[in-house]
Amino acid sequence: MSGEVKVQTLLLATNVELECPACGEIESGFCGNPAGRQFTCDSCHETYKVHKEADIEYKY
Repeated sequence: MSGEVKVQTLLLATNVELECPACGEIESGFCGNPAGRQFTCDSCHETYKVHKEADIEYKY
């Protein structure tokens, strides 16, 4: 054992959710990063766009 601390350089995101800005319902099931894309809410059917530089908030 060398005593050197190993470093992880990859984070795996397994679940992407966002809140519909029209009705507040949580949308999920995104494949990849939704930033910069347009969607239609499954609940209220309003169209919305995710800002291309949207912040990612980590929930613990």
